[in-house]
Amino acid sequence: MIKIHAVAYQYVNLGGIDVVRPQGSGDYLLVFLRCDAEVMIDGRYMPVEEGHFILYKKGQPQIYRKPDGHFINDWMHFEIDPYEDYFEKLGLPTGVPFKINDSREITNIISDLMTEFFRIGGSHERILDQMAGTMFMKLSDIYQFEKENSPELTDHFY
Repeated sequence: MIKIHAVAYQYVNLGGIDVVRPQGSGDYLLVFLRCDAEVMIDGRYMPVEEGHFILYKKGQPQIYRKPDGHFINDWMHFEIDPYEDYFEKLGLPTGVPFKINDSREITNIISDLMTEFFRIGGSHERILDQMAGTMFMKLSDIYQFEKENSPELTDHFY
């Protein structure tokens, strides 16, 4: 089950951001960059263009920044229990930026997740679990299709 702790759509950090979590945030994190930023990869900051996703596993270092201007992103902190190699089975990279050609389907689901996150109801937690699971499966399908059919569309760093 996927349990969402917090989620945001088109979140703006005025004046930039400097995230340094060497042991992660204590949970899983999905970030979608809506602006250019710098991400720590193999011990050094690398420039990453807007439109990239980063999926951090629990305990994985989360280090990224935008020292000037506004930092805009979508993000979701969550748990997966049981994990059972969830992202490995989906073929999604973790800890490195990756891009899909058209992110609208995924960001639309993030927007819907944020709306549902603030609702109440007997099925609320299950709805969030199902929506998040659908989002990750859809992200995997798009990523795998583009990786297999148009490698140049998948700009990743591993």
